Amino acid sequence: MHSWARVTKFGKDGERRLFAATVPKLWDMADEEAEALMHQACEFESGMPNVVVVRNRLVCNRDENDAWGKAVPRHQELPACYFTRQFDDFQIYDGNSKWRTVTQKPGPPWGRTNPKFKAMACFNGEGQGIGIYSPTADAHWNFGPVGGNKDKASATDSSCVHLAPIGTVPLGSKSVLEYRYWIVCASKAEIGNRFEQLRQQYKNEKLQLTEGE
Repeated sequence: MHSWARVTKFGKDGERRLFAATVPKLWDMADEEAEALMHQACEFESGMPNVVVVRNRLVCNRDENDAWGKAVPRHQELPACYFTRQFDDFQIYDGNSKWRTVTQKPGPPWGRTNPKFKAMACFNGEGQGIGIYSPTADAHWNFGPVGGNKDKASATDSSCVHLAPIGTVPLGSKSVLEYRYWIVCASKAEIGNRFEQLRQQYKNEKLQLTEGE
């Protein structure tokens, strides 16, 4: 809490991909590093200049006999997204160019919803939107605004909005979790078009969970 992850690698792979490796901090323990390594790579989806695919790899390296114990299925954010406070118009994509509004008072706690097609977006007052497609999410999605500073909110303000598709994953002491999600930045109509394309290509996407040595 209020501390930054330690970056161990950051760079560019070829002309299209940015990558990073970080040692995360435990969210509920100030400035304490987790016994894990997080890899992330971002690049534009082929043929979709306003869509970014994000590849994630979490490598756990805990002591087998620590306080967290054996692997138990728990909710994991796939991913946890935070955007500026202006993007507080939350919409579920229901397919065939249809959208459904969901609302939530400023939290936390977060609102919960269940997008059938694993696709949801948030929009500002000008109609600019940020869409998330997370086909490996198998539970509800958390969403909602934080704080009330809507008109002047910037990237460094505590006022923001939150959007997080949830997956159920049994992470063990040496688990390796790999998954992908997609970010679309555009108008509502264009985000809907991209969601349809992504669904056709990746609706059978699976996360990969293995156990290391």
